[in-house]
Amino acid sequence: KTQCWLEDPGFPLEQHTIDLTGITDAELLGKSFDEEAICNELADAALVIAHGSWHDRAFMEARFSRLPPRPWGCSLEHIDWRAAGFGSSKLDYLLFRLGMFH
Repeated sequence: KTQCWLEDPGFPLEQHTIDLTGITDAELLGKSFDEEAICNELADAALVIAHGSWHDRAFMEARFSRLPPRPWGCSLEHIDWRAAGFGSSKLDYLLFRLGMFH
């Protein structure tokens, strides 16, 4: 199951963020995360895995303080992608090679 939530940060995005994500200020205007839905999604998770988890974990723990502590794994640092036959560990490349996109 895939979920996508957006939230207006309350300030204009920097151009490099827009270029990286394709998300614009107009798309974020007035949006906020559904905290209850997000906390419910993660309530039973024994492990959270993110590509670059040092960034995501810090954000999630600060933004969603009612989430109970849980271990995190990092698919960027904890997987040897080259040994697995991939030429790069960049997420867009990995997903493309696996027939997916983000």
